[in-house]
Amino acid sequence: MIVLFSKKNRLFVVFINTILLVLFLSGCQTRPTALSTEMNNAFNHRFKEAIIDTPHFSVYTRLPNQPPHNDTLRVYIEGDGNAWIRRSRISQNPTPKNRLMHRLMLQDTKQDIAYIARPCQFIRPSHTCVPDAWTFSRYDPVMVNTINEVIDRIIKNKYQKIELVGFSGGATIALGLTALRNDITSIRTVAGNLDPAYVNQWHHVTPMPTAIDTLTLANTLKKIPQRHFIGKKDRIIPYEIYQHYHRNIPSLCITHTIVDNASHGHGWEAHWESLLKEPLPCTDPRHPASGPMPVK
Repeated sequence: MIVLFSKKNRLFVVFINTILLVLFLSGCQTRPTALSTEMNNAFNHRFKEAIIDTPHFSVYTRLPNQPPHNDTLRVYIEGDGNAWIRRSRISQNPTPKNRLMHRLMLQDTKQDIAYIARPCQFIRPSHTCVPDAWTFSRYDPVMVNTINEVIDRIIKNKYQKIELVGFSGGATIALGLTALRNDITSIRTVAGNLDPAYVNQWHHVTPMPTAIDTLTLANTLKKIPQRHFIGKKDRIIPYEIYQHYHRNIPSLCITHTIVDNASHGHGWEAHWESLLKEPLPCTDPRHPASGPMPVK
């Protein structure tokens, strides 16, 4: 059972946390970085738009323009996007200004890849797209279930297995999906929020009352090959977040890479093709289990 804040209490939480939230939440918003015309054309050539309806939200996706080449789909899950504009002001449109995930997808040579935005991103407002959906409730079970339903629709009669790539808060969703699916073969995260409660504690902000607790999924997560990419210059999701996660879910199937010159939302594209080639633990006998692989 999920206990939700009333509107009155939620407004009170917003008020008392204004000062504490501003640095953390504004830091999650990277400076606007659109695709160039050439990159946008290339992206449209490889991926078609599709809006997928679920019981709670309509979700924006990008799907392969070509028929499946094998039985495994790699799914990129978007981050939190433009949730906040500035101090105490919630955005009315959570669509990400930084299209990092789209640029990473262009560096990915795998043909079977897809993109899933978070609820309310890239689409027209609806009665369910209220600010709470992309602020305090963005990691709650409804959001995870929504993305799960979208994946079911995408892979139906096409793919048997999925690989997940989650950016920032998309990592939380990716981890949460393991409680609902048995077809996840690997998880990669980029500047990933691996434990919302601990990240909020780290930044001294009030926990999100309905956010999933990824650590309760330890028995499942410890068996799934994972590589978590951490930006050396990332002050939003620093290395200590991964340390906490791995300390609580000790597993030889979980490892990380520290990426030099990468911050929370920048410095990733130049490395991405090579990062994807780094072996996943528990899948490649050549890989020293759980050993870090810094990028120079």
